[in-house]
Amino acid sequence: MGWFNEAPPEQVKIFRAIGAVWFVSVRIVLAGNGDLPRTLAELDRWYLEPPAGQNAATKFLEGIAALKITDSDSNSASLPLAGKGERPHPDKAVPPEMKAAITEFVERNQPAFHAFGQAAQLQESRYPIQLNRGQWVLLPHLTKIRHTAQILELSAISHAVAGQGKDAGDDLLAGLALARSLESEPVLISQLVRVACNSIMVKSLEQTLNRITLPQQTLDQLQKSLQRSEEREAAGFGFTRGFVGKQVSDLSAFDMPPEGYLTISDKATPEERKKLELEIKETLAADRKFCQTTFDQALAVRKQPFPARLTQDVFAEAYLVATNRNLPLSSVLFGGLNKDTALEASSLANLRLAQTTIALERFRSAHANHFPDSLTELAPNYLSPVPADPFDGKPLRYHKKGIGYALYSIGQNLMDDGGKSGNGTEGDIVFAVISPPQNNP
Repeated sequence: MGWFNEAPPEQVKIFRAIGAVWFVSVRIVLAGNGDLPRTLAELDRWYLEPPAGQNAATKFLEGIAALKITDSDSNSASLPLAGKGERPHPDKAVPPEMKAAITEFVERNQPAFHAFGQAAQLQESRYPIQLNRGQWVLLPHLTKIRHTAQILELSAISHAVAGQGKDAGDDLLAGLALARSLESEPVLISQLVRVACNSIMVKSLEQTLNRITLPQQTLDQLQKSLQRSEEREAAGFGFTRGFVGKQVSDLSAFDMPPEGYLTISDKATPEERKKLELEIKETLAADRKFCQTTFDQALAVRKQPFPARLTQDVFAEAYLVATNRNLPLSSVLFGGLNKDTALEASSLANLRLAQTTIALERFRSAHANHFPDSLTELAPNYLSPVPADPFDGKPLRYHKKGIGYALYSIGQNLMDDGGKSGNGTEGDIVFAVISPPQNNP
């Protein structure tokens, strides 16, 4: 169709803007049957409001509002994560100036951390967003949540350096709960923020275990929390909600009247106007059908476990088909969606690495500070079976290094780089405990 290529620039911007916003999503039914939402109003109702006093989101927002972060904090070269200081390397001592800055910051913000701890005890969550706004839904909480995960990492480092294992563990548990508070949010970008929060907390766990031995009760709590998150990630709960919600939102874009897609010149004759409007309607009907079919195929693929879920790139293929067939909305809406399943696999890998390292800590505590020679020694008392790498289905890689170890997934490049960490798309996803403390909790 030539009308899309000939459309005024402002109309082309409309198409691009529709695909640029990652928004609302709906639920995946993990047990039993249920109807998925088909309209934005249904989508908004589908994001359930917890009973009064049971909403974790409310408590997390209270804690975020209580945070006291000054301009001095933000500009401090000694304060990492909340300021401009570099995150300390896990196996290096925290410099005295940095330790003092972190300690002062954490002590000043105790009311906020108390609220985060309360939020972590609640199982249900809904943030105050209006999903019936579709493409224009506002999500101001997402940036705050990601930053809060970094603040909780800062607190965990502070407590680990001070030898306060239980408090460091509470920070980790609060951070994992913070990530889970977005799990049911039917917004695709919310799932990406959730993944980022999980990654931050796994790095926080790495910081902690290189500095302190956690109490057994804390290790047990972390194992349960990580197991819950891992099971939901493996089932695809959060991202499937995101894709279903994007389907609802994307299809709602097709309900726009023809003049919303293209401005017809006032100089056009009635016959020209009628012909062009018919041409637009026919193209949009084909476009909508293709969009619906593509999402149905993608959701069917998502029922497969990893790594099979990675092998069928429905959206990448659909993007090329839509572009070649000149289906304007689908060609915009599908751009970039092919990367999300790989990010989901990275999140699952991080959670499985964290689960495994907790099992390694429990093994070490029972074996005079020695780690096993192989992950198979963890079964059946500490972890069974050995978690699989979601990228290739093989067991996670494990190498002893001195008195510590390196544990890793091959990551998105699908290559075993020998435990060399990368930038997300290159290198391995690595969890390393280099010099674990030799004392028992």
